[in-house]
Amino acid sequence: GGQYLHLIFLLERFLHSFHQLGGIFHIVFFQDMRILWNNSASMMLARQVVVFHLQQNTPYTVTTDIPSASSPQWHEYVQKNRPAFVALSDGNQDLPLGLPGTAVIAVFKTLLLHVLMQQVNCVFMSEIEHTATKAFGFYLQCRPHVMVEWFKSYDKYRRRKGYPSILAAITLNATICSRNVEEVEKKMMKVRSFVPPLPGGARDVTTLVACSQVLDQGLKTADPQVTEDILRLFLLHVVLLRHLPLKQRAQQLKDWNKAPFSFPVELLSHALDQVQQCMVDVLDICSKEGYFDQMETQFLSDIMDGRLFLQVSYLLLDAHSRGQQASLLSKELCDELEVLWALLKNISHEQLGPAVPVVASSVERTEGADSLEDENHDSVSDQLKTLGINSRAAFFPVSNTLVDAFAGDVKNCLPHLDRTDKQVTAAITENADFDETFHWHSGKPLADDYDNTKDIFNPEQLPTDKWERRRFLKGKQTFSRHMESYGKSLEGPGFQKIPIVVRKTDQKQEQKEKQKKERQERAKSTKQKAVKSKKDLILEERKKKEIEMKTAQMIQQWQTLKKSLKTGKALNSIQELDRFLEKCDREQVPQVAAEVQITILQHKVDMWKDKCSKQRGGRAHASLELPVEIIQTVSSIVDKYGQQLKPDQRQELAGAVRLLGLSDMVGYILPVGGEQEMLTNGAKTKSTAKDAGKYTVQMSGNRFQLQHMGHLLKREGRDDPDPRVQQFIPDTWQRELLDAVDNNESALIVAPTSSGKTYASYYCMEKVLRDGDDGVVVYVSPTKALVNQVAATVYARFSNKKMPDGMSVYGVFTRDYRHNALNCQILVTVPQCLEILLLAPHRQKWAQRIRYVI
Repeated sequence: GGQYLHLIFLLERFLHSFHQLGGIFHIVFFQDMRILWNNSASMMLARQVVVFHLQQNTPYTVTTDIPSASSPQWHEYVQKNRPAFVALSDGNQDLPLGLPGTAVIAVFKTLLLHVLMQQVNCVFMSEIEHTATKAFGFYLQCRPHVMVEWFKSYDKYRRRKGYPSILAAITLNATICSRNVEEVEKKMMKVRSFVPPLPGGARDVTTLVACSQVLDQGLKTADPQVTEDILRLFLLHVVLLRHLPLKQRAQQLKDWNKAPFSFPVELLSHALDQVQQCMVDVLDICSKEGYFDQMETQFLSDIMDGRLFLQVSYLLLDAHSRGQQASLLSKELCDELEVLWALLKNISHEQLGPAVPVVASSVERTEGADSLEDENHDSVSDQLKTLGINSRAAFFPVSNTLVDAFAGDVKNCLPHLDRTDKQVTAAITENADFDETFHWHSGKPLADDYDNTKDIFNPEQLPTDKWERRRFLKGKQTFSRHMESYGKSLEGPGFQKIPIVVRKTDQKQEQKEKQKKERQERAKSTKQKAVKSKKDLILEERKKKEIEMKTAQMIQQWQTLKKSLKTGKALNSIQELDRFLEKCDREQVPQVAAEVQITILQHKVDMWKDKCSKQRGGRAHASLELPVEIIQTVSSIVDKYGQQLKPDQRQELAGAVRLLGLSDMVGYILPVGGEQEMLTNGAKTKSTAKDAGKYTVQMSGNRFQLQHMGHLLKREGRDDPDPRVQQFIPDTWQRELLDAVDNNESALIVAPTSSGKTYASYYCMEKVLRDGDDGVVVYVSPTKALVNQVAATVYARFSNKKMPDGMSVYGVFTRDYRHNALNCQILVTVPQCLEILLLAPHRQKWAQRIRYVI
């Protein structure tokens, strides 16, 4: 019996996570499933405590009146509530039920199939994971036609054996505890009538009645005095539950096999089993008779703490063997224990001794216990005592702003060591980093969850049996084929593996080639900056004169064209201006081209004004094609000729934009301060403030561009290929990321979905694979579901690399299983498992091989 309060906490946290996600759920306890726990008193008590706590102290809906999953009541319940899914266990947990594992799994499989037959999907509770907004888990979909054959075989089995169900078969071996209901009820009435009421409420009542039943029944192979001692220890542990915080309860358990006293320790486990079984009986009667409505039930979740009971028993027995028992307990604890013991005397039929001392039977010290303890103590402190320090711990002086602010004057009260003293340095052994084998605070051995995780297809665990080994290897081949087909389906049709060959280059040679390339680039840039020759100067002067003559000719043609356009229509004028603009672009005369485009803009503005004036409903019913063309023309002028534009030309462009009511786009055209100047001088839009409002588009610049100019918005892209990427042309940020990988640098990517982030990770993996066989890339996935997908993709891409014996290209490590985790070059895992590997002291050699964490 561990800490029941911790069990309740884990359960409530699990349910609260569903509640935070907005889930609506009911909790169902089948009556026949109780048979599973009959052989384990602690598990049966835990089940009853969970049921009663959820019913009495939580707002959740709890149902306990359904006999079984095959009963009509369950069918009616499902039809009435119509759940979206049912979350249940798969039965693979190692539960201390005292039953064969195959029988337990068969029970849960039967429960699963009965639920599926109600056309309800099932989810395994052990695999559920939560994020901020969703819950993920493995589920089984209801497919009745698949289960028809199984149920035929199952019914045939039941008829042949004569069992109504598998649970009924288990009940044949279950031991049913006989209970004297009337006697228990009388004892409960006496305890409940006690004034003042017990501070623990239902917990104290249940404990006293259960201890009374144990006294009346007696312990097996125990004399009455030992029974009284054990029950006094149990009641003392109940008193301590009222006062001890959880931090003080969390103590390292003593090793009873090395206890320095002689006591029939096996009786403690027998006593716990009997007390827990009697507690179950008492809780059943309280629930049946409705006593919980008249008692305080908030302490039911902390009904007992088996670890605290064992710790208290060890300390009291050890002190009693030394003759120091009286000095351990305070007067307040003794008073509360005497109250409980007096009530126990009142309801029991046995003649009991006093409450104090707690241990009255004789407990003797074992031979050599004192000398062994003294040796252990001296081995820790002898070296410090030689230095004049009586404490078991001393510190080197540390000066740090954070430590000084936190510790304050406490530092001055601590014993300090002198670093310059040779005796000090000789007495202290410096350990290597991460070489500890025990926790620094609790003293517990450091556990490695990696070893506790199931390793699938471990070659060291190859079965010795011929057929089992054949089945094992066949399953490994099937798994490999599945990963390959799954990876190919993720990559899509036409995918081809890239051959991975380890580069065998000398680092010194690479450094020389890099320096040679840098020298060539510097020489090239220096040559370009050299003084130009006389011939080059003559050619440049001639080219400059040709450009001036060409510009003068285009300006003259432009003046002639402007005179001819004054009498023409705007649409025809725009067409002629477009043709002349193309000529200006060919002749490369930007000064004239800017004026031409501004003239085109003026014609389009005039056309928009004329169109809005002719519309009866104003511009609300007018098409917005012309405003789109106006904004497009303004953008084209600013992008092409922004450096050649004069202030009055910029004001002309800004006036056209403001005419449309898109004043938030003026900053794109005018420099800082230019907008205020434009407001002072006025824009050449030939419109008054009175009628300017009818020309606006009545929306912001951003909304106008998104709704009507989406196909015209600029998109940054490149058309020059990158030799490192064969499938597509990468963007600038992707090239910078690949450069960071090539230079062994770190990078942080913030980009939307399907933007190419994952490809960069594959490039990183390929680089590490080509560099050698020692480097490791760790791909950290947020969920276990994504681990399988990434692992399949990695297998499909890089499985053709030839690895040394005992090595693998990829590996997987989750809390459920692991596969080639430490002997691979690409490890796909989740954050919790990466933390386990990084913090494990004996995994540091592997951690030093990590080149990238993605």
